[in-house]
Amino acid sequence: MKPLILILALAAILTVLAGCADKQNITVPNLAPQTYVALADSVRNPTVYIQTLNWWGDDRDGEVVGFEYRWSSEPEMPGCGLPAEWTFTEETSKVFHLPVTNSIGTHSLEVRAMDNEGAVDETPATLSLPVTNNPPVVRIYDRGALPDDRGALPDTTFPALRIRWVGDDPEGDETILRYKLWLDGPEENAKILSPVNTTISLVPADFEDRFGTRTLNLVAIDSGCDTSAVVTYTWYVKETTGDLLLVDDITSTHAGNAKSDKFYAEALGSCSCVAVYSELALERYGGSVTYPHNFPELVKMFETVIWYSDPLRPATESLEQMDNIYPSYVQSGGNFLVISLGAIGTDGALTDSVGFEVFGIDGLYRRNGSSDFDCKRWIIYPNAGIGLDTLKVSGLYSGVECMRPAAQATALFHVPPGVAAADTVDYYLGVLSSYGEGKAGLLTFPMSRSDSYGNAQNEFCKVIDLILQ
Repeated sequence: MKPLILILALAAILTVLAGCADKQNITVPNLAPQTYVALADSVRNPTVYIQTLNWWGDDRDGEVVGFEYRWSSEPEMPGCGLPAEWTFTEETSKVFHLPVTNSIGTHSLEVRAMDNEGAVDETPATLSLPVTNNPPVVRIYDRGALPDDRGALPDTTFPALRIRWVGDDPEGDETILRYKLWLDGPEENAKILSPVNTTISLVPADFEDRFGTRTLNLVAIDSGCDTSAVVTYTWYVKETTGDLLLVDDITSTHAGNAKSDKFYAEALGSCSCVAVYSELALERYGGSVTYPHNFPELVKMFETVIWYSDPLRPATESLEQMDNIYPSYVQSGGNFLVISLGAIGTDGALTDSVGFEVFGIDGLYRRNGSSDFDCKRWIIYPNAGIGLDTLKVSGLYSGVECMRPAAQATALFHVPPGVAAADTVDYYLGVLSSYGEGKAGLLTFPMSRSDSYGNAQNEFCKVIDLILQ
């Protein structure tokens, strides 16, 4: 009896094992996931070109591990950021900036879910979006066109210029993606600037040795690839002449402006040490609007800069623009001569601490609690040891700075003791100093108004000769 029971038990076990083997050979195909897509709940305007889209998926026999999406657009706009090929993402929401030209565009999104076995939805979810966009607007700061625009861009410059602009977009200024700027010529050579850059400094290389009438073109491009109308600025670019730049920084409204301009032009023309030179009249080429002048690049084109704003006090804002430029310019081998009652000291255009170091000044004399006093028909005495001669000021000019030359500086002109009240010291009105590889000179009296002896032009040439030696 026992053997029979054992045989039956063994048969039962084999039957069970055979059944298990049959189950292991049974395969069930993986079911593809399903996909759904919709506008985000926060979207209030389904036609705006900036859209937040949501999608999700469902997999009955596994899990969704990601999605693939692609766009088709009408018209097609290559380079505008919409992938036309399937693109994988694990995100379930994304903000799209849909390209629009001529105010309207139609875009279709396809999304398909992918499951843990790599299967994708064979019937992707689709969403068609006709959207609109208002193009941006860009304006160059020029001729009072903007609320904080203080004047006109110059009609003539050297090949070193700064341009400022402002961009606006009806969908929000933050949607401006970039600016494109180019000089007359192929647009393919345009500079592409980020939206935070609304100023560009053009350097001589940008002009490619092409002078005369030039036109700058500028457009704004928003995140929908819509482009503003082209705005332009046309002006005359003149070529530099010689290695010396004469900067006229006296405004036409100042009394005697023509006399000063005539003096320096004629004086330089008579100097044997100066063959040819270039002139920059700041008011005529920009006026009080200092931003057009790319001074860092401008001064690099010259070995010597002579800047006069005498007898203006305080000096114009233009000289202030040189405060962070002239020390490195002189140190690297440039020569810088300033003739101004308002260069340093009270309300000075240049920082005293830097000015003292570069020009070789130990300090300013103070009288009655002030660092300046009037210059009234003074006789100005020279440093005869370096060949200079006596001058005499004609007229009354307030705010003359009197300097104490440092040990390494060379005194140029002074007035003797007793001129101002009971003071017993010399008042130095001109110094010259070597700084690095170059020279820096400062005259704090109106040289153009110091010709009572008829020798001011000749003495001016002597100072220039000392600078150039």
